[in-house]
Amino acid sequence: MRTLGAVSFLISVVSGRTSLSSSTPPSFRPPLDEIRELQDVLTSLNEGARERPGFLFDAHEGHLLGAHEQSSTLTGDSPKEKLRAVGEDALRCGKAPGLFLTVVKDDKTLIAEGFGLRDVAKNLPVTENTLFGIGSTSKAFTATLLGMRKDAGEVDFDTPVSDLLDGFRLKGDAASLSVTPRDLMTHHTGMPRHDYAWVLGRSDNMTRHEMMLKFRHFESATPVRTKFLYNNFMWTTVGLIVEKLAGHSWEEEVTSRIFTPLGMNSTTASFKEAKEKGAEVAVPAVWVESEKENGEGKFVPLSWEANLACDFVGPAGSINTNARDIAKWMRFNLDSSGKGLISPQTFAEIHSPLRAVAQIATGLAPPTFPVRLDVPNYGLGWIVGLYRDLRVVFHSGGTLGVSTMVLLIPEKKLGVALSGSTTNFLMPQHALLGALRAVDIALGLGEWLDSDHICEFPKPFVKSKSTQQIPVSDRSSAERTLEGAGRGPKSLRGGLSEETEEADPYSGIYEEPAYGPLRVSSSEGTNGEGKRTLKFELGLSGPIQCTQNANDLFDCPAFFVLDDVPASLSFERDTEGPAGRHGKVTAVILNINNPGDFNYHIKFAKTQ
Repeated sequence: MRTLGAVSFLISVVSGRTSLSSSTPPSFRPPLDEIRELQDVLTSLNEGARERPGFLFDAHEGHLLGAHEQSSTLTGDSPKEKLRAVGEDALRCGKAPGLFLTVVKDDKTLIAEGFGLRDVAKNLPVTENTLFGIGSTSKAFTATLLGMRKDAGEVDFDTPVSDLLDGFRLKGDAASLSVTPRDLMTHHTGMPRHDYAWVLGRSDNMTRHEMMLKFRHFESATPVRTKFLYNNFMWTTVGLIVEKLAGHSWEEEVTSRIFTPLGMNSTTASFKEAKEKGAEVAVPAVWVESEKENGEGKFVPLSWEANLACDFVGPAGSINTNARDIAKWMRFNLDSSGKGLISPQTFAEIHSPLRAVAQIATGLAPPTFPVRLDVPNYGLGWIVGLYRDLRVVFHSGGTLGVSTMVLLIPEKKLGVALSGSTTNFLMPQHALLGALRAVDIALGLGEWLDSDHICEFPKPFVKSKSTQQIPVSDRSSAERTLEGAGRGPKSLRGGLSEETEEADPYSGIYEEPAYGPLRVSSSEGTNGEGKRTLKFELGLSGPIQCTQNANDLFDCPAFFVLDDVPASLSFERDTEGPAGRHGKVTAVILNINNPGDFNYHIKFAKTQ
């Protein structure tokens, strides 16, 4: 999961409360100040990035030096030394301050170590006990919980969700009443992410169940079961089903049914729990070349507390774990018996390729690359494919500043987990590359990636300097397009007469049933280029500044916390009056054009 996306990573299928029982759900108060601080930091960094083309966007420029860097030349005969080199190279190439690498094989741990710094401000190292938010790799835990309830005869993966949860309904599609938990877990409901609704577009006291009741207002993109559309909300809904069956919160259930039996004693179900326990956590940071230090740059710490927002969609991605505990989770998944916690049959179903995903193309293939990685299928919280003719089961995950990869080769009883604490878009790529490299080392296969070339991937295989996007992506070519940005059906793009235009036609409150109120206020004066500016607030967001592009169109760069997403506000008017005069503003369309997610055009009606 990342919003926050994440919201989408370079390779993420991913990039987010209440109980339906009588129990009291965990309390939640969004970290508003921390989210706004993070917005400000990343906005300024992204603005600087536009002046430095190599910053954070070029996989082939920039080298990190400093306290976090370790030698990447440990390529001796020892497999453990080679695995350490994998961690060190992922740290260096992913431009991360810290990470952990864990590799298990045949029910033994080959390595479970930390690399770099967990807190650059305090110069504290990552250890095997440092907790990282593992994002959407949490989904497999939720699938396992529902599988346990299935084994108990309490639910079936093909029971309509509307029979399990009162009020579940998707917009404008009667077929949504037939949506099943299997549809939820394989991302085939027809509803795109709408992650922005939980990141920012909600009140601070909203519950998960209350958000579920808003699904009927969210725009769907396709009919049910026709297309893979990644959606964190659907996994939160699976968590609600688990809660109803269990009679207590998802957090309690995952702790009592998985963490405790497996001995994952340091793992927490939420960021809130990690904070309350005073746990040793990885504080995210971003590498900034503009902040010179020894001529190379420095890490700028980001707010760990901003991740508390992810707890709202906990079943989709709020688990925090470390190098030691995740080894136990992988060994559990590599034991086909289910270790008495889940039946072998249900376990096999969770790991099976249940739905083909047409828009996930071949990741790596000859003759360009010396190996093949195919990832065309999705299971229940896992992506299923082939690597070097071996069945691979894996998933990526992302939170506000951490990228994670968990990868299993069941046939070889091999598991790899790598998690790095940075917002840098290179980290997800190198989490996957590092995992594949660890597989090669652990299995004694010929290594096609090495320390000398890993940072320059896809060189030497691809001559182009552009970054190679390797799997997996949950987006189709239609979803990648930015066409339609700001094109509300009544948006005015012609010239306006300054003499007849209202002094401030835009300020006011705009309402939308799913996202709630959007408040617009015009800023005084103009920016340095003489362009008009305004600010808007939505739900938990602080003021976000937008700059006029065309007359009723305003661009809002560095939008929504983590991603430099092309976003805009386009205002609609009721009608055009006589020549030289224009109608009143009646609505605003929030255009969120995210190549890694989906293009949204959310219309808010002006109410005051």
